[in-house]
Amino acid sequence: MDALFQPVANLKGIGTKRAEALEKLGIRTPYDLLYHVPRGYLDYSHPVPIAAAPTGEPCVIRVQIVHKLAPQFIRKGMTIFKAVATDGLNDVTVILYNNPYGFQALHTGSWYRMSGKLQGGLLRREISAPHVLADDSKELIYPSYPLTSGITMPILVRAVKQAIELMRQQPFDWMPEEMRLEHGLLPLTAALEHALRPGERQGLQGHHRHRGPLGRRHLRQPAPQRED
Repeated sequence: MDALFQPVANLKGIGTKRAEALEKLGIRTPYDLLYHVPRGYLDYSHPVPIAAAPTGEPCVIRVQIVHKLAPQFIRKGMTIFKAVATDGLNDVTVILYNNPYGFQALHTGSWYRMSGKLQGGLLRREISAPHVLADDSKELIYPSYPLTSGITMPILVRAVKQAIELMRQQPFDWMPEEMRLEHGLLPLTAALEHALRPGERQGLQGHHRHRGPLGRRHLRQPAPQRED
């Protein structure tokens, strides 16, 4: 149990600098990660061709990075990163703002699924600040978390996975099992995993089936008492 209350900097891939960024989100320990609830979910399973993507409406496209442009330093505190991508028939310019980590994670020649809003006409299309998922990802229903500077979605998702693994090793649940079974609720560890890592659509639907008033209280359980 104590592992859930150690500094979040102890998690693999976090360290001191990213821990300071996570603190801006109220995350100081792995336990805090368990209750950093997604603000929504992105479904990457049905990408559309660039030419068919609606203008100004959320959609998912599947593209390959063709080349990356040099960063544009607009003013102090504002850097724009651009990359040209293609779906094999049409091109789109991917635009990131003040996100060097996300830009570095895009590799020329690699395929990605991107969720966002496309702008522009048929000859020149752009997608700004998209959520990006590797094309070979096994989980196509992806949580969308509140972020802060220095923390990308992949970094946060990997940290959450580690927090879930720590909880699996020492599971806890404030609700008596008899009450949980009476109301058809998942064990807390499973309920949090469905909320934080929905994975396939079936898992996400299963989570919704357990979201009554009592189910929401189950997810909002108080922190367990630590042993001195």
